[in-house]
Amino acid sequence: MNAVEAVGVTASSLITSTGKISGDIISVARSTVRGVVETAEASSINTMDAIRETARSFVKAVSEVGGDVGTIARETVDESIAAAKDLGLDAGDAAQAATTGALRGAEEIGESAVHAVTDTLSAVINGVRVMIRGQEVETEQQSTNGA
Repeated sequence: MNAVEAVGVTASSLITSTGKISGDIISVARSTVRGVVETAEASSINTMDAIRETARSFVKAVSEVGGDVGTIARETVDESIAAAKDLGLDAGDAAQAATTGALRGAEEIGESAVHAVTDTLSAVINGVRVMIRGQEVETEQQSTNGA
């Protein structure tokens, strides 16, 4: 198991455990994403790979505990963007990595999960427009100056 896979296993375990105790999955997910981004950036782990694997693991784990895969996907993308911005990383790259990971997780679950994730993520999230076209994910920074 490599470091990125270990991140995914850890993320999945956190969500599954939180769901089993009826905890606040969204808060745990957001905190975990931020920790993953900060840790990856401070280490030799590829940050975008870590974001991608975390998002994939979250979607699968939330499905396993009966949660809303669309909501967890959106929160994961949102926090990935926020953490990237805070660390001076490219928010579009973070959004693309998280979206790709969420879609991969949804594909492992089934068609209804793919639709839920695609419908939820095809939007502007934290200043980044996410566009999903089949298997392709594109992002575009949105202007914050009102122009």
